[in-house]
Amino acid sequence: MQQATGAAGAVALKLMTDPSVPAAVRLRAAEFVFDRSIKGIELEDIEARVLELERAMEANTGGRH
Repeated sequence: MQQATGAAGAVALKLMTDPSVPAAVRLRAAEFVFDRSIKGIELEDIEARVLELERAMEANTGGRH
C-alpha cells in the first residue's frame, strides 16, 4: 500500500486541478491534499522534537541512558 501513495497523490492532484471535474470532487481532493500535508508537517515536527530530546538526554547523561 505504501508504494501506491505516489499514484494516489497524483490522482488527487489531477482531480483537484482538472476544471472538467465537478467542483465537489475538486474540493474533496483539495481537502485531502491539505489534510495529508498537515499530517506530514506534524510528523516532521514530532520527529524533530524527539531528536532534540534524545540529543539533550544524551548530553545530560554523557551518552549513558
